[in-house]
Amino acid sequence: MQRAFEDLGPELIDVEFVVVDLETTGTNTELDAITEIGAVRVVGGEVVEEFQTFINPERPIPAYIAALTGISDHMVRDAPSAEAVIPAFLEFARTSVLVAHNARFDIGFLKAAALQLDYRWPPFEVVDTLTLARRVFGRDEVKNHKLSTLAGAVGATTVPNHRALSDARATVDVLHEIIARLSAGGASHLSDLTSNGKKASPAQIRKRHLAADIPPVPGVYSFVDANGSTLYIGKSGNLRSRVRTYFSPNETRRAVLDIIPVTERIDIVQCSSEAEAAIRELRAIASERPIANRQGIRPSKGNWLRVTPDGLRLARTVKSETSLHAYIGPLRSRHDVEPIRSLVYAALTAAIGAEEDNAGAAEGRTGTKSPTVPREPSAAAGALPVPPVHGPTFVAEPSEPVCSSAGFHARMHRALTEDPSDVFEYTAQKMRALVGRGLYENAEALRTRVELFADAARRAARLRSIAEVPFLVAARKISCHDASAQSPWQWEVLAVRHGRLGAARTMPAWSDPLSAIEALARESEAEAALRAPLCFGYHHEAELILEWLARPGIRIVHVDGEWSMPSTARFTIEEFQRVFRRSARR
Repeated sequence: MQRAFEDLGPELIDVEFVVVDLETTGTNTELDAITEIGAVRVVGGEVVEEFQTFINPERPIPAYIAALTGISDHMVRDAPSAEAVIPAFLEFARTSVLVAHNARFDIGFLKAAALQLDYRWPPFEVVDTLTLARRVFGRDEVKNHKLSTLAGAVGATTVPNHRALSDARATVDVLHEIIARLSAGGASHLSDLTSNGKKASPAQIRKRHLAADIPPVPGVYSFVDANGSTLYIGKSGNLRSRVRTYFSPNETRRAVLDIIPVTERIDIVQCSSEAEAAIRELRAIASERPIANRQGIRPSKGNWLRVTPDGLRLARTVKSETSLHAYIGPLRSRHDVEPIRSLVYAALTAAIGAEEDNAGAAEGRTGTKSPTVPREPSAAAGALPVPPVHGPTFVAEPSEPVCSSAGFHARMHRALTEDPSDVFEYTAQKMRALVGRGLYENAEALRTRVELFADAARRAARLRSIAEVPFLVAARKISCHDASAQSPWQWEVLAVRHGRLGAARTMPAWSDPLSAIEALARESEAEAALRAPLCFGYHHEAELILEWLARPGIRIVHVDGEWSMPSTARFTIEEFQRVFRRSARR
């Protein structure tokens, strides 16, 4: 079957490309800023115009970024602001097809800058030379697909040097080589370039009409067969664009291609924002359990590490936490239980033993050992046990009587829920000892264990905090999907009860988010239906909400009770790294 002419798009010879490259202060679109834009307009294989300017990022440029790009604070001090440059670039690129190497990075920064300045982002078609290069250039030709490597392979006239205009010029040469190779295989239109010349299957073409009337709004979509059974559920910030990709040559997933021939309709649920769509998707997958969805079909499934008077145990369900019982997790896998447990046991055994040795030394005793806490011999008081040379296992677990002792249990409870310093201090010193002996694999195994521990404790701390909040309303500025709206942005407002989404809506930019509180309170579900220890049963949903609440620009509009972002800084790998650096000075 042949594609319709409207699907082909313009011929490549007529396409106006604007090849763009950016330099920035970092990689986070919400925290970092653009320092330089370079762009080249290309038509019919010829360069017709160039665009280049520095931008004052209004923040210091990190030293490693300055070393990489050669752009210093002094160079951008008198440069124009993003407010002056972004509209000029949008005018330069108007009606063109944007091209970038790793387009997600460059276009993502440009979109974020436009939104921050209240400019509506035009509906540019985007071509990513990185994606195309991975298909066109085999590993027998290039060792990787970095711009510098590709530029050398195609004999680019400009050497990329992490400066925006130079990198854009090099990308032009890479683009022309890609087009030449695809043209040799019959590519002639823009769609051939974006799809690498592949063709949609007959079933995809036959079912393409199912996506014809889907609106360009955030929401959840469901593929449904003739019997009314749901085959697949997904979400998107733009339903029209996302659903249409399933009927294009770019769709290659076997599970999806298998369900398209039997799909009879596509149901949609419009949502107010992408955040609401992500949560509605979780709930829909858990309810329908579609055959083509692999994740999310059992939302209550989880692996937790439970602190009990008898030690640390794997738990499949979460019950109320007490002074005797607490939980960390959910763990990524049940196989993480043993590494975390052995690390915690070893760390607390060493900490208690060191304290007893120090106490004995203060009393004039030397070489004493606790009758209840087994420790490996040490060269000096307070020294760490020496790890064995064979394999990553580094210490035996303490005996059950030790685990069940009141002092050991209280210390374990504190280490997992309040203060991880015992675990971090032990791990940092032990890793230094392992590295000093050249046992790098053992050190790496130990580092992996402490990362698992920190991740599980941090996740539990966050869930514990949001589960206690009866009602919270927060707002965030997002792009407006309605092209006829007076403003390019709007308020996204979410009501949260005990870590679960109660209701959501969007409001015009000029509206006061406070006006939505009463309506959201009425729309949201009752408290009794939502409250659960550590949000168990909907902890995936709670973590999505926590990620949303942690985004820059979030405004807390209303809170019943008390809410603060949980103090999880102590349970991060960054905190462990600080402890590790301090250990070098001891």
